[in-house]
Amino acid sequence: MIYIPKPKNKGHIIDKSGNQVIPLGRTLKTNDNYLPENKRNSKKERPLVVIETNKNNELAVVPLSSRKGKHRTHLPNYQQGKSYFKHFVEIEDSEGKPIKVGKKFRENNPKSDVSRKDVNKIIDKVFNHSSTSSRNKEKIEMFRKRKKP
Repeated sequence: MIYIPKPKNKGHIIDKSGNQVIPLGRTLKTNDNYLPENKRNSKKERPLVVIETNKNNELAVVPLSSRKGKHRTHLPNYQQGKSYFKHFVEIEDSEGKPIKVGKKFRENNPKSDVSRKDVNKIIDKVFNHSSTSSRNKEKIEMFRKRKKP
């Protein structure tokens, strides 16, 4: 009998066409200089949480932070309550390209995922109860209307 190893899916969901889909709540790492809102040209590594994906495996993400501040909300159930999320949705990198897992945006271990309950809280706050909600809604509409390249 020949042993054929199974491909590892790293906690991904497999859709009907056999493609791996990144689940909501998955966290990514990136450097600040890859995000479009980086005004200080910082090279600090920042965690992001996936709040939506599309058929092209492009991601809509929300940056996470470890500090209190303006436009940030506490996440009590993630990382022993030491995390906050920013009220900004990002759909493109600093070059205007869609956010995809790769060299710039690296996946974290599935054990460090944000719970579905917290993802729902993030989505509600970002789209309905923040000062940037109208801009976030415009971005997500653009994200949803994208066609396959």
